[in-house]
Amino acid sequence: MRRFHVKYLKFERGIVYYRRGKFRRRLDGEPGSERFLISWTRAHEIYEKKPRQPADTLALPGTFRAIAVAYLGSPEFKAVAAETKKKYRYNTDLACQFFGPHRAADITMKLVLEARDGLTATPAKANALMKQIRIIYGWGMPRGMVDHNPANFRGTSIKALRIGSHDPWPEPLIEMFLNEARPEIAWGVATCLYTGQRIGDVLRMSWADIEDGKITVIQQKTKKKLRIPQHPELARLLGAIPRRSVRILTSYTGRVWAYGRWQQAFTAERQRLCVQGFVIHGLRKNAVIRLIYAGCTVQLVGSITGQSNQMVDYYARQIDQERLAAVAMGKYAEWSKNEKSGESGELVKLGG
Repeated sequence: MRRFHVKYLKFERGIVYYRRGKFRRRLDGEPGSERFLISWTRAHEIYEKKPRQPADTLALPGTFRAIAVAYLGSPEFKAVAAETKKKYRYNTDLACQFFGPHRAADITMKLVLEARDGLTATPAKANALMKQIRIIYGWGMPRGMVDHNPANFRGTSIKALRIGSHDPWPEPLIEMFLNEARPEIAWGVATCLYTGQRIGDVLRMSWADIEDGKITVIQQKTKKKLRIPQHPELARLLGAIPRRSVRILTSYTGRVWAYGRWQQAFTAERQRLCVQGFVIHGLRKNAVIRLIYAGCTVQLVGSITGQSNQMVDYYARQIDQERLAAVAMGKYAEWSKNEKSGESGELVKLGG
């Protein structure tokens, strides 16, 4: 009899049972076979009192779903941040809707791209699907579960679908949005802007996090703990927000925002105000740019945003280029003006 590593098995006189405490149910089929796994899953569902699933949704050996389920139980998955776990679970469920019962070895890049192209109306969802498939296959390959990764597009001309820009918002657009958006959405936008934090971390901020003019943030992605002094505009905003919950930001009914619900409400406001071209993460860049324009060093900016010196320096170099280009173009324009009036003097001949 081939050994098959699943839990709660009891072998008695050549018969295999699902056994947990006093609960016992005979299992059908040869251990390791599809029939056996279906039988085991049925017994497990009965014990856990879970809704019965159709056979084609079960994690049969060798299927994409089997690898996906194994990944979700792995130390690598458990090590990611709580908010990331939610996204990965959602995206894994989406991937299983496309490929769950299919043999993982039979899934090709062509099939993966067909699934992606069917989601072009929601490019962010399509890109997230590709990333999740790539993660699952990348996890399964060194474990001998698969020998290829159909969502690895390196070396091809395939690019991620274009979504809303992550570029910083134009300052007039920020002012318009804060003045015209629903208050519950504008509060989230302003808090992102004046703390430099991601929206997920902003939505978790509570009134208890505010003390001595500072607000405490534990970033879910980096696990960094920051104590951020309140910007005067943020302090004014916090004084105007009604305290409907232990969380600072809530819906107008006082309900705590879930990340997905806030994003849906934010997207609706962007569409209403014709701001589809910019996304919430762009405001994190706005915060960095404002701090740099205020004369903050890379280290000072990172103390607020929690970003690495390399990331802040990347933004700083972009801003320095813009400033230098403005100075250079000013000199160029002045030279052109003098050239026309005959005051520029003799030109230096290039290459002569």
